Amino acid sequence: MVTGVLKRKSLAGEIMDPSDPVRSASYIEEITSQLVPIAQRSGMEFLAYLLEMARIEAHAQANASVLENDD
Repeated sequence: MVTGVLKRKSLAGEIMDPSDPVRSASYIEEITSQLVPIAQRSGMEFLAYLLEMARIEAHAQANASVLENDD
């Protein structure tokens, strides 16, 4: 039986808490940065573009959340 929130390990081996917006956004940024070159090498330019846009947005969300928490 599974209860609670699913937690994943980041590529750095840390436990990812999906309820933490900064860590979630950072994790998404980390993953998409690795997927972009895979898509490019495979000739999937539009997918690479979308992944890059997702990486940029995740970076912005992580930074925005950090700035909000500093107030």
